[in-house]
Amino acid sequence: MTTRDFLLATAISGNILSCATQSSSHWWNQEWRARIRIEVSAEGVNRSNKPVEVPVDFSSFLEQAGLEGSLDEISLRLMEVDKKNVVVDDMVPFQFEKDGDYHPASNASGRLVFICTNTTQSAEKRTYDLYFDTVENSGGRTPARIETMVEVTDKIKHEGQESFKIATPAATYYYHKAGAGFASMEDKHGVDWIGYRPGFESGGEYRGIPNLWKFHPGQDSCISKVDIRGPIRARIRSLSLDGKWECIWDIFPDHARMSLLKINDTYWFLYEGIPGGSLEVDRDYNVLSTGLRRSIAEDWHGDIPAPEWVYFGDDRIQRVLYLVHHEDDTHSDQFWQMRGEMVVFGFGREYKCCGTYMDRVPACFTVGFAEDSVFFRVESQINNVRRPLSVWLGTAERLQE
Repeated sequence: MTTRDFLLATAISGNILSCATQSSSHWWNQEWRARIRIEVSAEGVNRSNKPVEVPVDFSSFLEQAGLEGSLDEISLRLMEVDKKNVVVDDMVPFQFEKDGDYHPASNASGRLVFICTNTTQSAEKRTYDLYFDTVENSGGRTPARIETMVEVTDKIKHEGQESFKIATPAATYYYHKAGAGFASMEDKHGVDWIGYRPGFESGGEYRGIPNLWKFHPGQDSCISKVDIRGPIRARIRSLSLDGKWECIWDIFPDHARMSLLKINDTYWFLYEGIPGGSLEVDRDYNVLSTGLRRSIAEDWHGDIPAPEWVYFGDDRIQRVLYLVHHEDDTHSDQFWQMRGEMVVFGFGREYKCCGTYMDRVPACFTVGFAEDSVFFRVESQINNVRRPLSVWLGTAERLQE
């Protein structure tokens, strides 16, 4: 899988055909004049509340449907249908993200982001209809009612720095704006698995995610802003003050994904923190994608075999924190616990300390909590996040008048 494939999270095919008209027998609401079909295949992986990202171009859709005018964003509705084209869910969570600014008289292109809710079996295909219409035929519509699952609060003071607080059902994140890193990552019970605080070295100031040169909580090295603020995804962009390092974080209801866009040197990606809220050498552990489990009392180094992921846990907790590197490489990865105060793990870090070896951009990394600690169930949750779906985008249809 290429980085571009991952960033799109789709394998899209579609046909640009002449306008197809449809009778009203399976049309959700005749006040909407156009729709487009989307089919999602699980691609051999059991899925749970899987986010889907689909590039969309409403200029083309309106042309295919034979409609003149500009897109009415308020008209957007996403429905799941069964094999008989009967609506089974008329409130699929979604958001439309425009590509930059556009003139109100123009039509919008961008991305449709939605959630394949609940469970999708590994061989299953889900079908959705995206309804839309023009401003000229708005008819006093109101926006779709979408529950907010990713909520960003700005100007939060956290451990000495102005921060973004991002609240989701799975985690609450505190992102230092000038440091461009997560200082805290709290689980559902409010337990912080990072535990950054000023001073105290490994007892506080060394901690963070991703701790990738310019991107480290507590530093004054970056400018960060919210690019996207939606009910199911938020995007934070950070740029170093010298303009040489850039990353974005996409935060979904159950995980956060970093895309590293610009670098000026080799790099690593680190988790320095406290599994389960405190470091307990006799209870804390890490597990590789191979299933190999080690106590954190054991230092190790070497390339994690593909797929590159690892998780950390505490024997008393049925929850783990996982980290995924989406592009496999042969560079060394490394772990040790430091002074009985924090764990130190790095993708692309060399024993003993501190060589950096990764040099690829763009590159993607994901962090999140898995609500289990049994290997095969954690592996399933990680595969749900890291492995892309297959998405087919059809041709716009118009309601037969």
